Amino acid sequence: MCGIAGIAGGPGSAGARSESVLRSMIGSVRHRGPDGEGIWVDPQGGAALGHRRLAIIDLTPTGAQPMVSADGRFVVTYNGEIYNFLPLRDSLYRDNVRLVGTSDTEVMVEWIARRGLESFLSEAEGMFAFAVWDRRERRLFLARDRVGIKPLYWLLHDGFLAFASEIKSLHRLPKWQPEIDRDVLAQYLRFGYTPAPRSIFKGVRKLEPGTFLNYLAGREPEIRRYWDPVAVATEGLAATRSLPDREILDLVESEVERSVRQEMISDVPVGCFLSGGIDSSLVTAMMQAAAGRPIKTFSVGFDDPEIDESGYARAVANHLGTDHVEVRVSAEDARKVIPMLPEMYDEPLSDMAQLPTYLVSKLAREHVTVALSGDGGDELFGGYDRYRVAEATWAKLSRVPGPARSAARSFLQGSPGPIVALTAYKLGFASSRQSAQRRIARLAEALDGRSPMEVYRAVSSLWTEAGDIVIGSREPFLPIYDPELARELDPVARFQLVDLCTYLPDAILTKVDRASMAVSLETRVPLLNHKLIELAFRLPASARRRGGMSKWALREVLYRRVPRALVDRPKKGFGVPIGNWLRGPLRAWADERLSDAALRETDLFDPAPIRRRWLDHRAGVADWSYPLWAVLVFQDWHAAWKGAIRSEPRQLLKTG
Repeated sequence: MCGIAGIAGGPGSAGARSESVLRSMIGSVRHRGPDGEGIWVDPQGGAALGHRRLAIIDLTPTGAQPMVSADGRFVVTYNGEIYNFLPLRDSLYRDNVRLVGTSDTEVMVEWIARRGLESFLSEAEGMFAFAVWDRRERRLFLARDRVGIKPLYWLLHDGFLAFASEIKSLHRLPKWQPEIDRDVLAQYLRFGYTPAPRSIFKGVRKLEPGTFLNYLAGREPEIRRYWDPVAVATEGLAATRSLPDREILDLVESEVERSVRQEMISDVPVGCFLSGGIDSSLVTAMMQAAAGRPIKTFSVGFDDPEIDESGYARAVANHLGTDHVEVRVSAEDARKVIPMLPEMYDEPLSDMAQLPTYLVSKLAREHVTVALSGDGGDELFGGYDRYRVAEATWAKLSRVPGPARSAARSFLQGSPGPIVALTAYKLGFASSRQSAQRRIARLAEALDGRSPMEVYRAVSSLWTEAGDIVIGSREPFLPIYDPELARELDPVARFQLVDLCTYLPDAILTKVDRASMAVSLETRVPLLNHKLIELAFRLPASARRRGGMSKWALREVLYRRVPRALVDRPKKGFGVPIGNWLRGPLRAWADERLSDAALRETDLFDPAPIRRRWLDHRAGVADWSYPLWAVLVFQDWHAAWKGAIRSEPRQLLKTG
């Protein structure tokens, strides 16, 4: 796990000036790799590659990067881990290739030198973002893993292409004046993250998961897909066959166990995050069985009993015999982390779990250098409650004529908030009056939905009116929501596919990557091995949900190792009591960031709807914590980075 950065262009792009720029770029992500720095420059070819090393496999100098292939043609700088590098290395040995070290990086560069980039991408199992410079053709390749576990940003600027693990490195480029993309800001308010391939800054792109980029100076970059989740889902459906339950569970258990064993390979200490939920408990159980000695496990506890799961984690740890450590999070702990978020996440990300994720990562780093995580189970096996809500909502709405839906939407949007909230609460649409208005706002937009995907988009939204709040914006349409795409899938499988392509890489995995790398901790996610993903989409729908129970297959596999009573309970998630904190210990901070003056200062927002929701939330009339947290995170981020951001004249901000 490391940090990478680089520049590629024509001759002269990588002279002394570029080397000094590159040192500054790579220095800005030192936290991703505190164990060493490497710089490689090709002035004649026009490339400069940089690397910050977090030593995990082969701790000796033979594992240092950037690394040049034995024939001298290819140079690689790489962030991540190739979990099946041992069988790949054996394959190279059979072809009489002799390696000087024991790192997965050397396996990568020598495989590419002899068999090509696409061959390597088709064979590799792992998490990675890397750059390969072809010295003979003066060509740059960028590649990212299938699911987007590791980040990679790129930018065409001043006649060359620059890339980096984090946007903060790009801020070191001379003459670059970053400018906020208002359309993407509207997407951020809706979803709480910025969907790839765009970023919060105009011109800065995220390389999408499962793709690689081919760049030759003077030409437009060519991006090609080597792994297509849509094809995986649709082809999986075509291959689905009826199987006995035992065979389904044996297949899932075998694949999870194989993935966990692979991801335990390390030359440094390895532990596991344990929340006490299905996914983390399953990974922990597999890891403990494979280790042969007590593994280190880490969890977070809260003073609020409504969300605290530390007791469940402790019970699972005791049953499995792990060496368990936990950290308790208070509002004061959150207050201390909040000012760190803009630097940690150098584009805004709204996920309240970023606070405990950072704190548990910090705890883990005191004991280990690598931690396994249970992320991915919900997306693969239908675990989110919003899947059920969206499916049920569409089933009802699809039978209601359009005019009736329009009338219902007008009623919901035109009625006084308290009346609507009380109605929703009495009808059972919301668990409390405080949460009712937020749910009603989503339902009102869902009433216009003409497909399950439009309903799911509404159910997943933080601000349904995001395009109106961001001045001068036009919210982009995400192709993955196209109702004609993969329409043969059942609604829940399609919802999973949407999250696999957007929410998982751009929110969940981004949250974990930045929080863990801020403390130089490598986090691995065995449930997101692409072979397990492909298996999950080949299984019948009953493997996801059965008898009202989500993640049926994962649960049943876990029950083989952990008593049902320890883990069989309603899902709470890895959240924080932010709603109460915003009315109490974090109120002064929120008041400042959500004041009319502060909202107007950015020249980005219409303050009125934000102010209404803040006043209602503060008074306890409604719970708007999720959408408000998105604005608060952005306001803090903008305040920290505004000195580097170019302002856009108001007269240019006219909607089309």
